[in-house]
Amino acid sequence: MQNDTPGPAEPNAGEGTPGAPREKHEVSLWKQGDFLKLWSGQSASMIGSQVTLVALPLVAVTLLKASSVQLGFLTALGQAPYLLVLFFGVWADRARRRPLLIAADLSRGLLVAVIPLAFWLGGLGIGLMYAVTFVVGLISTMFDVSWSAYLPTLVSRDSLPEANSKMQLSSSIARVSGPGVVALLLTWLSAAATMGIDAVSYFVSAALCFSIRKNEAKPDHPEGEKRRSILKDISAGLRFVFREKHLRPMLLSQAIFMLFVPGIQALYAAYAYRDLHVSASGVAFVLMLSGPGAIIGSILGPTIIKRFGLGRMCVIAALGGNTSYLFIPLAVKPLWLTIAMLGFGQFLYGFTMPLGVISMTTLRQAFTPNHMQGRIAAAFRCFSMGIAPFSALAGGFLGAAIGLRTTILIDAVGALIPIVLLFLSPLPGVRKVSDTRAAAVGKDTERAAHR
Repeated sequence: MQNDTPGPAEPNAGEGTPGAPREKHEVSLWKQGDFLKLWSGQSASMIGSQVTLVALPLVAVTLLKASSVQLGFLTALGQAPYLLVLFFGVWADRARRRPLLIAADLSRGLLVAVIPLAFWLGGLGIGLMYAVTFVVGLISTMFDVSWSAYLPTLVSRDSLPEANSKMQLSSSIARVSGPGVVALLLTWLSAAATMGIDAVSYFVSAALCFSIRKNEAKPDHPEGEKRRSILKDISAGLRFVFREKHLRPMLLSQAIFMLFVPGIQALYAAYAYRDLHVSASGVAFVLMLSGPGAIIGSILGPTIIKRFGLGRMCVIAALGGNTSYLFIPLAVKPLWLTIAMLGFGQFLYGFTMPLGVISMTTLRQAFTPNHMQGRIAAAFRCFSMGIAPFSALAGGFLGAAIGLRTTILIDAVGALIPIVLLFLSPLPGVRKVSDTRAAAVGKDTERAAHR
């Protein structure tokens, strides 16, 4: 019986067959105008989104006097759409992705603009904040899946490491600059008015994406898949991930990581302030150190990854980033040493995180056929971001039961499991994108021999 699950490295349209020799001279992404438009739009949107991430709770607290329960509900509504991400993955695979990106940016811009407009008109309330937060979260989830699926059709597969590195650099810069931009804007504007910056950033992103000239063909699905239901499409995507020997360990490692780390993040501030007696400003300083680390890691990412290889870098990044959480429960007095250990852990995580993200994202895109990019991207987000709220909640309950340090220590040890999983997988043998084509050819040959 012929397997209805496609092979791991079907070529994108116009890329030839797996195993075909790559072009001798790859055009630099700095000379590819369409990619620069997507990157510039994404960069503007990321900074705007970080502004809203900081400004939104400030609007609720300063203008609406929201309670802690209301703030928790507001945060939960923003994360809840990730529970539907698998359905968005099917949508991204059934349609052209660039129109989805444009529609998502325009929609988010209009919705976010409602907040400052409602404040100006005197009609801003917590109910409106809930509605805007949830709908923007839905659209943002769709956008995240779509752009990740669109990138391999915009640039060649050999350019994916550099493209993902540039995207990650923008994300790192946005995370660092977002709070600073809000602090600067609040000297002149209200918290609600600062959200207008995010709305403008979405419109800029939509305009740049609209100006991309490269024609995008609709994903070409294998015969029979076109007539499947949404649930069967989701099932096909999940089967593909769990059967593909390179994708499966990456997905499981991310899932296990998010099973433990959100619990640490939920308790971090309270543990540092109450148990370690670090001041509030000291906690803020320590947390800030992951930002410079992430920027340095993003800049040096392509060079380091080229030196060690994509697959091996997945293991190295996990070895550095995941062990960084041990510095939290093992931090000791005096106070300067406590802050030094916490700060080093934050910087180490910030530095290694982009290396792991760039490597894993590139490998995921390279091992996934074009018509499944959306579903596979959605599966990875579902098994990471979808788990996070439950992990954070479990960490809170466990911390109350057995103490903050013990809970964080358990979670930090649990975060070491993905290192072993990645080390024992076939990933360390994959050095560059062209190796994914060789893996596809080998698998195709093996299938043919068993037919």
